Amino acid sequence: MHIYQYTDLNAVKNILKTGKLWATHYKYLNDYSEVLKGIEILVDSVSDAKKLSNTEKNTLKNEIMNSLDDLDIFVSSLCLAGDELTMWRTYGNCAVIFNMSLVTLALTCEGSFRQNSVQSCSYPKTYKDINLSTQFDSLPFLYDHYYLGAHKDWFIRSLVYDATSIKHHAFYSEQEHRAVISLDKTDNTPVLHRKRGEMNIPYIEMVLPKSCIEGIFIGPGKDQDKLVSEMNEFLHENKFDNVEIYKSLIPFV
Repeated sequence: MHIYQYTDLNAVKNILKTGKLWATHYKYLNDYSEVLKGIEILVDSVSDAKKLSNTEKNTLKNEIMNSLDDLDIFVSSLCLAGDELTMWRTYGNCAVIFNMSLVTLALTCEGSFRQNSVQSCSYPKTYKDINLSTQFDSLPFLYDHYYLGAHKDWFIRSLVYDATSIKHHAFYSEQEHRAVISLDKTDNTPVLHRKRGEMNIPYIEMVLPKSCIEGIFIGPGKDQDKLVSEMNEFLHENKFDNVEIYKSLIPFV
């Protein structure tokens, strides 16, 4: 089974040459407002499950919101939707095709000893669509043992971590999965920066498992054949003999 990252040609070349995938600090995501909405949904879900009063719920939410600047959580987006027109239009004219099993089980990052997994996004309309017994099953336990105990920060970090995988239901067709990495003071992972306009965007590099890249998709467009030719040349020069090139079957409009 495959999983994809849509991007541009230069980013594809960089991923192939370095064997690394970038993960952006969660506060600098294009959809940071969705993270805030995800926090709200999970707070509502936990409050409902633990029968919290309105005062207790508001206290919980305020403590979480006041902690957001202290968290170093990084996100890289992937999706199950291959050769999807909305993805080409929104995210770029190329897509890296990964072996899903290798990527979802074996992502690592320099300076951190924890293994990082890829989790599927949820697309709830309200908190009632969140099932705390499955994807977010640890939150009620963490609330009881950490938030009400001596480690409020562990619970808050876990809830925000989970909130980064909650997306607006209008984007369900993207079938997004996210690699989410939460760093703490024991990690020595280098935090790098790249320019976006006037902003310096913090990100980290995740090390991809060997042989996880199985192909490159070239999206629809008037320059499709030119991009295919350029990518063929790049693969040949760098001896990526096992990486196939696929052309989108979507007609260019």
